[in-house]
Amino acid sequence: MTVCRWSPPLLPSPSDLDILRNFIHKSLLTGTLFKVALPSSMSFIKILNIPYFNPKGLKITQEALEKALCTSVHAEQGTHAKKALGQLIFLAGRSCAIRPAVRHTGVLLCQRCWKWGHPTVACKAKQLSCPICSGPHEQKEHRQHAGCCKGNMKGKPPVPPTPRDQPCPHKGHCVNCHKDHAANSASCKFWAHCYDCEWIMAEYRQTNVGKPSGSKYMEGDEVIGAPKHPDWLQMVRIKEGEVPCVIAYVSTRLSRYRPAMHRDIVDHCDILVLSLFSGGEVLNLMNVYSDDQHTAIEHLTAHVHSLPPFIYMAGDFNCILTTWDDYEHGESSTAISLRDTASQIGLEWA
Repeated sequence: MTVCRWSPPLLPSPSDLDILRNFIHKSLLTGTLFKVALPSSMSFIKILNIPYFNPKGLKITQEALEKALCTSVHAEQGTHAKKALGQLIFLAGRSCAIRPAVRHTGVLLCQRCWKWGHPTVACKAKQLSCPICSGPHEQKEHRQHAGCCKGNMKGKPPVPPTPRDQPCPHKGHCVNCHKDHAANSASCKFWAHCYDCEWIMAEYRQTNVGKPSGSKYMEGDEVIGAPKHPDWLQMVRIKEGEVPCVIAYVSTRLSRYRPAMHRDIVDHCDILVLSLFSGGEVLNLMNVYSDDQHTAIEHLTAHVHSLPPFIYMAGDFNCILTTWDDYEHGESSTAISLRDTASQIGLEWA
């Protein structure tokens, strides 16, 4: 019989176990018995004074430690673990004592919304989230729904989709630290603190991730941020060192159109691109805030040839245009650039 086990902190879901079980079944000879299971031990012990090197100067391996432990005591069941407490194991000529340890299971990472602090079965998110791009779809559907991989052949120039036999080559978007990697990536700073609940809660409190305005954390501190409502999906671009000036609220009644924010189309703190998918067609909408330096408008003007067609654009443009201003002294060059940009992406004043 072959026994396959996982060790924390990367515990698999039931679907992960099924994948491994099917793979092993195909790989082993017919009739070979095997078992795929999570660790069953409920004991928490520690071994003191383990040497780093043996008398020959070679580093002690995990296999050597496991062999020494198995020859002295079997700690898979609680009754055996209790008998082991206080005993010694001998490794590389040194005696190592077995002592009880404090349970330290780490902070749970939800496999639905990919936020830390609660199990998947208790997730209250209205819809699931992709750990790669944070879009409203499962990770396995990333290639079909994410704008970065789906491509846009109608764009100028056309953007081809990512080949099916290749992984997503684009930058991810972590819903926890907001950096350019997937939420389940080991490079995320949250993973380095996956056993430190206080650190994770403090980090969430600092960045106001996933908490409604006026709510309280377990410590009782007030949280200040954009309001959230269960019937509306909040979308905002968050990047370290920048303060976004645009936010989108999408009704959950539009969830069948798979609304997604696309930083791969425009990655700017004052511009938000929202896409809806209907009947095989992508519908792009844009929300713009242009400051007194006309930063957003100039950014759009400089990148207009790489933008796909849009069906809607609105915002606070902060420029004089006779289309919406009763002004007798002409239009600014910024306003003319904005009007030309809108025309090039298929828009006209409504």
